[in-house]
Amino acid sequence: MDISDVPTRVGLKKVSKFDLWSEFDDENAEDYRDFMSWFLQSEHSTLLSLPKLKIGDFIPVEMDENGNDVSQFNTCDFQKDRPKFNRYGYRVRKVMERVGDLAMQHSCIIDAECRDGVRKMCKALVESEFLIEALDARKDGEIRKYKSLMKRVEQCADIWKGWNPS
Repeated sequence: MDISDVPTRVGLKKVSKFDLWSEFDDENAEDYRDFMSWFLQSEHSTLLSLPKLKIGDFIPVEMDENGNDVSQFNTCDFQKDRPKFNRYGYRVRKVMERVGDLAMQHSCIIDAECRDGVRKMCKALVESEFLIEALDARKDGEIRKYKSLMKRVEQCADIWKGWNPS
């Protein structure tokens, strides 16, 4: 350490031409920090607006050359606290997301022919995922399954009406 780096009195400090805060008093320095914080937050606002993974979503698996799972998620300690993956619930959630995407797309399209095509795509999706199975369950006398699937169809209709009220 050089002797010129040591301040002569407690209240004094060495001023460098590269010292950013030397030209600011305390109030202006605080305003500058607030502005820089806001600027950096606004610069990353797109990244911060991305949705985060929900608990229960897919966790990737690492395999070795023999096909064995070697990831840290394959330990007994991790698996005992984690519920079994609900494939049906995941499928339903993804179908509902797709219905929402199609409904939003339908509400944005101006061309009548394209709007009709998106509506038909959504109708075919709901029919293939829920309605056909519901009608089969009704034929077989499975009333509880029929009501559950019809409830899913109604949820899809509600999502559609949320984006397309008319």
